[in-house]
Amino acid sequence: MAPKACAGATAAIRHLKASQWERDRHQDRAARVRAVLNTVGLAMTPTETHIVPLMVGDPEKCREASDLLLSGHGIYIEPINYPTGPRGTERLRITPTPYPMTH
Repeated sequence: MAPKACAGATAAIRHLKASQWERDRHQDRAARVRAVLNTVGLAMTPTETHIVPLMVGDPEKCREASDLLLSGHGIYIEPINYPTGPRGTERLRITPTPYPMTH
């Protein structure tokens, strides 16, 4: 690994060890995403982390939704399909950022 990359990674680790802001903001953003999805009746797998798994249940629809979000809105949301998980549990792995989105 390049020395500059190592220095950058080390600085980031030091910062995150000392800062709670990013963790709190991550949890806040994930809670906001869950609340919006819950309001419109979309099924999510319960989790305590900043990851919001949105259940789709169909591999083609899961990939199509991921592709549509990327091509139409510039938002990458990872589709989770078999063999990463069992068939029938296909989902979108939403990972909100603690930082404001800019385009």
